[in-house]
Amino acid sequence: MKNIFILLVAATALTGCPKESDVKDMVEGLQEKKSKAEELILSNSYSTENLLIMQEYFFDFSEKVHLLKAEEKASESVKKMVKKLGQKKFCQDFFISKDAWAMINQYCDQGDYYACSAEMKEFPFIVEQFKSVLGTNFESSSSGVKECFN
Repeated sequence: MKNIFILLVAATALTGCPKESDVKDMVEGLQEKKSKAEELILSNSYSTENLLIMQEYFFDFSEKVHLLKAEEKASESVKKMVKKLGQKKFCQDFFISKDAWAMINQYCDQGDYYACSAEMKEFPFIVEQFKSVLGTNFESSSSGVKECFN
């Protein structure tokens, strides 16, 4: 799965900055992974197979944030999507809930080591990076919106 994503990012880099439609396609793929991960977390389904499914969402989210940081046109496209969808709906579609993250984090943080991927543990920090990429308007207006990982 990681190889496919790396190829996707490389192809995007070689063909130029992603357009709004490309960004929308990437976000839609992430929406599916987010829904599945949140469903598994809320049902306390922490088998190895399910943890790998959850990890796909967190890894994909992290990679997309890094892409947005590197590509100004991509972040502008996301800003347009936020404006079009509305902030609450965008966050609802894109971010896993803070409660769900707390549940998986508690499961992963048992014992002397963190049992899950670094992307899972660092998710709150990655969300803050995402918000900062979209600018102070997004950061300030999202601060009271529960769906925006608040």
